[in-house]
Amino acid sequence: MARNIIDVSAADSQGMEQHEYMDKARQYSTRLAVLSNGLSQKKPAPMPSLTSQPHQVLASEPVPYSDIQQVAKIAAYACSALSQIKVDAKEDLVVQFAIP
Repeated sequence: MARNIIDVSAADSQGMEQHEYMDKARQYSTRLAVLSNGLSQKKPAPMPSLTSQPHQVLASEPVPYSDIQQVAKIAAYACSALSQIKVDAKEDLVVQFAIP
């Protein structure tokens, strides 16, 4: 654990030799290069495509406000129902794992 910590309070102290500073700086530069190489090789996932004709979806009639209200009401009911669920633990749950 101690070698993963950068002690910035030691920067002003007389206890660390110049070669120790250089070794630490080289070590941190190497770690940073490894991490940055790993990040640059990952490509972001493409955005999901919900339709192949987005211009038709955008040009279509908007969803009626009454439908939006109904969905919001159903979501509120579902949220209320979920918040009222309570688990009454009767006994400990013990599962035996079979090891072949």
